[in-house]
Amino acid sequence: MKKSRFNVIDFFIIIAAVVVIVGILSRIYIDQTTGIAYNETADICFVIKSTTNSCENGLNKGDKFTWNGSELGSLKTFSITEAKTVMLDNDKKAYVTVTDKERKDVKGIISSQGAFTDDGFMLEGSKYIGAGMHMLIQSGVYKVDVLVLSVDKAS
Repeated sequence: MKKSRFNVIDFFIIIAAVVVIVGILSRIYIDQTTGIAYNETADICFVIKSTTNSCENGLNKGDKFTWNGSELGSLKTFSITEAKTVMLDNDKKAYVTVTDKERKDVKGIISSQGAFTDDGFMLEGSKYIGAGMHMLIQSGVYKVDVLVLSVDKAS
């Protein structure tokens, strides 16, 4: 019969297992003691500039959106207006607002779950979302680039 003996590799495997368990337990303890809850509701106000008329049929209240593989939230409200562009007049002396009846601007609010920290709103506790960000979001077959205007705690 062969006698099994304890060697250096066995020692490192046991140490690695202990380190993993301690890491998991400390992460759970830190989350509980810091009071960070990942279930706070945020209203993400956004705008889609100069999109096609298909957005009228592509957006519906309650649509679920994803961003970078994570569930962003559901469409709470939205409004569609004719696209407006500010440009110089022909004399290049004054700015004028031009309305494009072929294009649309969409403003809306997505209701999302995450955590508010000192740095701002964190989706799933790790993905920052803040005003001024461009995000490529998707709902079903509708994929669009949005500009985040604000992120506020839901009322």
